[in-house]
Order: sequence, then C-alpha cells, then structure tokens
Amino acid sequence: MNIIIATNHPLVLHGLRSGQPLGVSVNIPPVIEHRGISVPDILEAIVHIARDVDIGLFAAWLVKKTEIDKHGTKLHINRIEVDLEQGEIIRVVTEQIHQSRED
Repeated sequence: MNIIIATNHPLVLHGLRSGQPLGVSVNIPPVIEHRGISVPDILEAIVHIARDVDIGLFAAWLVKKTEIDKHGTKLHINRIEVDLEQGEIIRVVTEQIHQSRED
C-alpha cells in the first residue's frame, strides 16, 4: 500500500519520525531547498504498514502526528486523497487491503 504524507510544515515530519506503532515505518526522502522562491517547499514522508498492523491504532497515531498542520497536510493512500480523520483513514485502508486481496 502506497501511503504518502505531503506537508509544508517541518514539524509534521519531525513528529512522524518517532513513536510509530508496531508494524509502521516512515521514510523521509532528502529535501532539496529552493531559496528565494516564494512557493513553500512540499515535504513528503512515505509510510509503510505491515499486513498485521492495527489499523485503528495506525489511524489514531497518524491523526495525532499531523494535527499540528491538519489543513496544510495532505494524505494519499494509493493515490486517493484522504481526509485526516481517523474514521476516514480506517475506511480507506480497509478498502485498499480488501481490494489488494481480490487482485
């Protein structure tokens, strides 16, 4: 499952680096800064979850870690933009798991 978090707030990424639930890993690619350009840099984190991860725990952790900039942070799960709400994350992750089992 492809989970990408995009934000322009560095503290969101800093928060994602710690306290991951068991079965969750976060990869933050290097950032190239463009000084002098008025457009803020978009920072990304790639999140991987194991098959046996507790989806509710994962969703709660993700919402808590991104609440510092909830409106400026975007979540994409398999290219689907998802609201940073616990119930919505659970619903989409569950659907994607069931869909991948059918493929």
